[in-house]
Amino acid sequence: MTNVPAHVTKLPTPTPRLTQSLSPHEVEDHRARIAFEVEIVLQGYWQAPLSPEMKGAVLADWCDDLEDWPQDQVRAALREWRSRNPSKRPNPGHISEILKLWRGREYASSLPPKAEGARDAPCTKERAKEIMEEVGFRPRKFGGSK
Repeated sequence: MTNVPAHVTKLPTPTPRLTQSLSPHEVEDHRARIAFEVEIVLQGYWQAPLSPEMKGAVLADWCDDLEDWPQDQVRAALREWRSRNPSKRPNPGHISEILKLWRGREYASSLPPKAEGARDAPCTKERAKEIMEEVGFRPRKFGGSK
C-alpha cells in the first residue's frame, strides 16, 4: 500500500493474544475462569434449562471467542453489556466488540496529538480510485454489461 500513515502500519493485533504466552494447563484454567464469568452474567437473563452437554458447548463457544482477553477485561465487558442492555442477552460477538473498541480507544489515546489546526491532505479522485482498485472494489456502472 502507498501513502499509509506510519502509525497505521503499527496497529496492535485485534486481541492481546494472551493464550500464546500460556502453557496448555494455564490456558485450560484461564478458559474455566472466563466461562465462570460468562455464566454469572448469563444467569441474570431468562433461559431455558440446558443439558450439561449443551451448557458445556455454549461456554466453550464463548471461551473460543474470549480466551485471548484477560479475565478482568472480559468481566468488565460483560458487566458493561449488562448495564447497557439489561433485557438483551449478549453473545460472544457483543463482548468481543466491546473489548476491541476499548483496545482501539486505548491505542488511539496513546498516539501523539496532531498539531493545532493540522489536517490530513484531502484525498484526490485519482487516489480514491487507486485505493478502491487496491482493495478489489470494482463497482458496476449503470447500463454496463456484467
